[in-house]
Amino acid sequence: MEYNTSLPHLIIPEYGRNVQKMVQSIIKIEDREKRNHQAKAIIEVMGNLNPHLRDVTDFKHKLWDHLFIMSEFELDVDSPYGKPSKESFEEKPEKVTYSTNNIKFRHYGKILLEIIEHVIDLEPRPQANNLHPNCQFLHFRFSSTQLHNHMIGLRLRRHPVTADRLQI
Repeated sequence: MEYNTSLPHLIIPEYGRNVQKMVQSIIKIEDREKRNHQAKAIIEVMGNLNPHLRDVTDFKHKLWDHLFIMSEFELDVDSPYGKPSKESFEEKPEKVTYSTNNIKFRHYGKILLEIIEHVIDLEPRPQANNLHPNCQFLHFRFSSTQLHNHMIGLRLRRHPVTADRLQI
């Protein structure tokens, strides 16, 4: 009896062992025309096995890439997208640099601190705006009230029991 643990490793397990065996079998076909025909048939089977890939913009291109990956880039067929190189799939992306800013209240986040600074700048300035001074004050008060309510919501998500409105 054959067990999966004793069989060769599946390169892309989403397609299953039968597709992997089909790919390995077309590598051995000597006639190029027959090999191309079989490769197109395998692409159709792969498309039927993963219908969710049809929403991807380069659906067929991705399937052809998977076919070459499963053949370990040994398959010699006429692909409509060209044969990819093994190195193009092995290169690692650049590391993302993370912010090293220390945020005093992490549950509020850095953006909220920037919003607070912006709301502070909204203080009434009659010389800067043509609005009536009372309207400017109402605009500042409305923004600070919205900010306060948002901070309460953030605090409640992190500490559901201890959201003291006066502390915030």
